[in-house]
Amino acid sequence: MKKTILKSLILVLGVCCFTAQAQFSHKIVENELLKLTKQNKATVKDISSWNITSEHTSSTSGIHHLYLRQVVNGLEILGTESSVHSMSDQSVFQSHISFIKDAQQKVKGTANPSITAIQAVQKAAAHLGYVIGEPLSVLQKKNTPSQETRISSSGISISDIPARLMYHRLEKDNVVLVWDLSIESITKTEWYNVRVNANTGEVVDKINWTTSCNLTHSHQEDKYFATPGFLENETPVLEEYGAILTGSYRVIAMPTESPYFGPRTLETTAVNTTASPFGWHDTDGVIGAEFTVTRGNNVNAYEDGNNSGFQPDGGPTLVFDFPFNPIFSGGNESESAAITNLFYWNNLIHDLIYIYGFDEASGNFQSNNYGNGGLGNDFVRAEAQDGSGTCNANFSTPTDGNLPRMQMFICNTQDGDFDNLVIVHEYGHGISNRLTGGAGNSGCLSGSEQMGEGWSDWYGLLMTMDASDTSTQSRAVGTYLFGQGAGGPGIRPFPYNTDMAINPQTYDHIKTAAVPHGVGSVWSTMLWEMTWGLIDVYGFDADFYNGTGGNNMALALVTEALKLQPCNPGFVDGRDAILAADVALYGGANQCTIWDAFAKRGLGVSAIQGSSASRSDGTEAFDTPSGVAAFTAPSDVCETIGVLTNLGGGTPPGGVYSGPGVTDNGNGSTFSFDPEIAGVGIHLINYEVFASACATASTASDTIEVFESLQVTNCQADIFVNADAGSCGAVITFSPPVGTSGCAAEYAENFDGVTAPSLPVGWTFTQEVGTVITWTTVNSGSNSSPNAAFANNPGSANLSSLISSPIAIASTSAQLLFKNNYQTESGFDGMVLEFTINAGTTWNDILNGGGTFSSGGYNGSLSTCCSNPLPGRAAWTGSSGGFVDTVVNLNAALDGQIVQFRWRMGSDSSVTGAGVWLDDVRVSGIFSPEPVTTQISGLASGSVFPVGTTINSFEIEDGSGNIATCTFEVTVMDNINPVAVGQNITVSLDANGLVTILPFDVDNGSSDNCSIDTMALDITNFACADLGPNTVTLTVTDGSGNSNATQVTVTVEDTLAPVLTCPANQVVQIVQGEMFTIPDYFDLGDASAIDNCTNPITNIVQSPAAGTEFPEGIYTIEITVTDASGNEVTCDFELEVEELLSIGDQTFTNQSVVLFPNPTSGEVTILNKSDEVLQSVVITDVNGRIIRIYDLSAMENQSVILLNDIASGLYFAQIYSENASVVKRIVKK
Repeated sequence: MKKTILKSLILVLGVCCFTAQAQFSHKIVENELLKLTKQNKATVKDISSWNITSEHTSSTSGIHHLYLRQVVNGLEILGTESSVHSMSDQSVFQSHISFIKDAQQKVKGTANPSITAIQAVQKAAAHLGYVIGEPLSVLQKKNTPSQETRISSSGISISDIPARLMYHRLEKDNVVLVWDLSIESITKTEWYNVRVNANTGEVVDKINWTTSCNLTHSHQEDKYFATPGFLENETPVLEEYGAILTGSYRVIAMPTESPYFGPRTLETTAVNTTASPFGWHDTDGVIGAEFTVTRGNNVNAYEDGNNSGFQPDGGPTLVFDFPFNPIFSGGNESESAAITNLFYWNNLIHDLIYIYGFDEASGNFQSNNYGNGGLGNDFVRAEAQDGSGTCNANFSTPTDGNLPRMQMFICNTQDGDFDNLVIVHEYGHGISNRLTGGAGNSGCLSGSEQMGEGWSDWYGLLMTMDASDTSTQSRAVGTYLFGQGAGGPGIRPFPYNTDMAINPQTYDHIKTAAVPHGVGSVWSTMLWEMTWGLIDVYGFDADFYNGTGGNNMALALVTEALKLQPCNPGFVDGRDAILAADVALYGGANQCTIWDAFAKRGLGVSAIQGSSASRSDGTEAFDTPSGVAAFTAPSDVCETIGVLTNLGGGTPPGGVYSGPGVTDNGNGSTFSFDPEIAGVGIHLINYEVFASACATASTASDTIEVFESLQVTNCQADIFVNADAGSCGAVITFSPPVGTSGCAAEYAENFDGVTAPSLPVGWTFTQEVGTVITWTTVNSGSNSSPNAAFANNPGSANLSSLISSPIAIASTSAQLLFKNNYQTESGFDGMVLEFTINAGTTWNDILNGGGTFSSGGYNGSLSTCCSNPLPGRAAWTGSSGGFVDTVVNLNAALDGQIVQFRWRMGSDSSVTGAGVWLDDVRVSGIFSPEPVTTQISGLASGSVFPVGTTINSFEIEDGSGNIATCTFEVTVMDNINPVAVGQNITVSLDANGLVTILPFDVDNGSSDNCSIDTMALDITNFACADLGPNTVTLTVTDGSGNSNATQVTVTVEDTLAPVLTCPANQVVQIVQGEMFTIPDYFDLGDASAIDNCTNPITNIVQSPAAGTEFPEGIYTIEITVTDASGNEVTCDFELEVEELLSIGDQTFTNQSVVLFPNPTSGEVTILNKSDEVLQSVVITDVNGRIIRIYDLSAMENQSVILLNDIASGLYFAQIYSENASVVKRIVKK
């Protein structure tokens, strides 16, 4: 549906066919788009045209979800996918608008395609490496702006290839015309949506609708286990979900994950009648199965390997009970059992997720939608034991109304059709792709930070949970498919477990994780945390359909959130959508639980996503809106250090900072502090938190001391002089400023002055055991952006040290301070801190003579087993949960010593961790050298300073990071006028009667002793009134404001001929024997002429002249016009004079063609009583001009013609049959 907005008045074009909710929601969209214009994010034209790609009202929340794209020139713009989500009271719940500002101006190339749809398919096939086996042909094409076309498959696609014209959004919001194609490869391993530049043939984008899960893994210590010998339960298990029994299926039933965890049972299932009201084998919406094989409304399951197309038959009673050998082999493939299990689980997933909102209207997979909205004919094609691959699985998700496909593979002796978690995982791709961005768009999960694999893992985990599970019980993916046994490690980097020591993944892990599976495992870890947080509150409910447990709530939240999030979401988008879904579904009752879960994994309130197209530009944070106020002020500072920005320290987020020199940033997390405003002394800073759902109203305070500023003496006053004789400058001498420090010196290293992975100058690292641990700088996971020092935590015995540069201690109360974040195997891998005072000859633990911890000290000790290189040492080990502040009060005996520190990271022979991060290292109480003065701008004393003002700036640093400045100006003045030289020029007016000149057009070598700054003209624009010579003044000004002027003559000419438009060739009709009088075509308005200056044009010559009479024949009429400047132009056209038959109806056999009423006010009835079959009637005026032509070929004995909108007067109606014609007069009143 297309919407049009005209300036400030929005007109809803649809007048029927909408529900009240839809009508209201469309108005809401229009209002949301108008906000863009008020925010200067779009023009009225930008929001004047858009198409709805899909919309529906959620069955669980009642939120109306509407998805749309911006339209230009009648074509949708890919990349402007937007959505508006409204409540039943017509208020906006949330929206995501991604329109392009000034979109029309950003269209690159022509608006019409230079290549055809077939040529676009050829380009796409060549790009994808497909060989076209048969000539491509157009099967269907619509006459619409998008030229929707269906092209033959021609040996490269399983199905016909749809193509349509669209615009595609490029970088910097440029827009290019493309052919949008989808090719379902005959290999069945990929289904590409390809965008081909419709002018150049270049492939500008492609999306694979087939999500291949690449279920390979690299665990080197996997153990393989035989399948447990479970006895199959021969007693049918009846599950009462409704009254329709659809059959019996011997399967690994929900929630059992695979044969490792339980036997097959014979399930006699009454399907959920809400989701599948006519059972699993129906397609016509009438009680009674249409199929006795594994096919129905939701899925068509069949073998696609060496027995392609085979389906087990359950007979008239629909009993699918077949033997199963867990060891797959060519001689015993258990095809029927495998297909039955695949059929059962596809239906089960359909029914369960239907209850949680993935229904027909939202784009689910059904053949018959039973009148419930959405597009049907898109049941899942579930291909068991597929022969196109091994040790893998995939799911292809086209848009709503197109058939999806699931492919399950064999892996060695294991059949993936019995790994239920993998089956759910694959179906999960269909859910997330259909719901994100709406059912009409399957390309909204293509960014590097997209979480598709995470949702799929999570759906699989959730549907295979049972009451015995615990949050710290590891869950793995793919254990059966890869034959790993019930305790196998799975195929993800870490098992799913809420214990950070077992699964330490946080938001920053995606920066080095594989795309998309590694990224997805981090997202699934977060969802798993949230699920168990909800279960901790509400318990686990084994009734997956109607339960009220935390698992049920999690399923509802995640499914609804998929609809609420924007197209191409990132982690923060996904988190925010779940928070919004909680408000929509449960009134926000679970906000704190959700925040706590995500914050634990680094997606707290302050986390920054960056672009969802990149996985490496985000920033993790562990803060939540929970708790009472707490605040730690920043370190004491010198008065002149400048304004400190982005300071924090207050928790929970959402509070307000206040105090002397404090400016709250209004974002609930940071503030700025200006020590100069605060002044020297001790100041109290407050952090106030207000009452909310997750926070208690409270205030916390801490102090900050501002030390005496660095004093600057001998700062030169501003200097004003004239330029030296014969020069454009002057020699200036002065004395540089000096400074006196009033603050203690401090050493600081935040690792931000280098490019990762380099270490700062003076810092080194050593590898004492092994070669795997490496200390480098990294630009992710830092405390202060961008860099931090980092050491990895491998699963083998290694030891490596990071060594600081030498630091001179000059105080008995010196401190070492740093930020420390460690994620290691608890009790086995960790980091220690040591020091040396003899350049590394001997090293000692910091607690052995170096000092004591006042905060953030060692939290444990390392084991003596497993080849640990730091056995029994106190250390930082396990998880710090983010950066902690470590402060060491250094031993007074270090006063006067040159000290180096080293951080040693050690790991044992097994189990990995994320590693350790070190940032913002400071040492107070160090040796303070004399302040150093550095000139940072301007010229040195004794230099030639140019005319104008030169700013001389100096920085004075005291060695502790305290900096003072001295700035003065040197102004050299110039008082000599420039020389102005001009030249006369002649210019011609353009088609609009205008011409503009610039100063350089008339300048002829003006000069100045220094340099010319500007040249200006008193007249720059000329029009028709200025034809002839004009006097113009050129003014030249130098950089000091001195000016001079000269006059030139600008002669304006008009050399453009008028634009003359002749009538098109004409055919006129006269009555036989009469003459046609030529009219004045200018008076009639058929001919016209415009000129850039002469208006109106009066010098017009028509040949032959008006009034000349012609008999029947063909004549050339020539018209010539001349403007006031003598510019002339001529055009001509052809006039054909035809004779009509004499008036009368003698040519018809019975002379009985009648027109009535005559005269008429508008309607005229033609009554045919003759034997002739009338073909047409031509209405002409008295000048022979054809006014109307009507088709009478379908007429029987009479027909009505309408003359309402023609002028009153006499007209002729020439009525034609196949063999004759007749002319009738008609008088129009």
